[in-house]
Amino acid sequence: MKRRWLIIPFLTLALILSFTLLPISLISANPGNLVKNGDFSDGLSDWITSGNVNVIDEEAELGPDYGSTIKQYINSDNKNLIYSFKIKPITYNSSGSIYVDFELYKMGSFLGYVRHFYNTLQLNKWTSISYKISDAWYDYWGYEIPEFDEISIYAVVKKYGIANFDNFSLKEPDGETAELEEKPWVRDHEMTCWQVWVNQDDAFEFIFVWEYYNNNHVQIFDMNGNLVFTTDMKKGDAHFVAALPDGMYTVKTFHEAGHILQEFVIGKP
Repeated sequence: MKRRWLIIPFLTLALILSFTLLPISLISANPGNLVKNGDFSDGLSDWITSGNVNVIDEEAELGPDYGSTIKQYINSDNKNLIYSFKIKPITYNSSGSIYVDFELYKMGSFLGYVRHFYNTLQLNKWTSISYKISDAWYDYWGYEIPEFDEISIYAVVKKYGIANFDNFSLKEPDGETAELEEKPWVRDHEMTCWQVWVNQDDAFEFIFVWEYYNNNHVQIFDMNGNLVFTTDMKKGDAHFVAALPDGMYTVKTFHEAGHILQEFVIGKP
């Protein structure tokens, strides 16, 4: 144990020296980005805002009033720009919406917009979005992107939802950013028991994956059908211990009442 504590300061010092000695060109924030203050390090400067918009820990938080917007105009005629940002929904309203747009202009005339909704992302989890504006335009309208000389980007949260945004960027593609990054996560797995075992205290211990934001119910029944254990796991803490006597048990998991996700038998002698 003493050796571990002796090593940690040297590792920390080495990391500090490594970052301190990096060339400025390597540690500069997002070189080539046409968006000004896209990381909100200068608060809301360079952004046009409406509604309830705040910067908290260099993240733009929109909501929860009826409609909150951040917007910025950029002079460019480059059809190959990569548009990227990060989004973290905090709350949803069933009748509201969270969306991000870009608009095109030519000689001051409005040409149209492309709009993407983000009402199905996991709450309280950052998702990185990235796409080429010419591809996004074609996918949205079905024809090639027109000639333009100005582009605006903006994000909107409507009807009392809340979402955080960060790292807005419009950049020329390069070897890395030309490859589109993470797409919005879509649930393709139900909540699932990943591991169950009898621990050192002779209790059943469970770990689940792909849990939901809420309603992660687990019920355990004995062989006579009696309910002997129940829990509702929290998102990010899908792990629990069930201290039950020796015997066989049936485990059932639910997200919605009456809809069984998994049913399996466990036992110990």
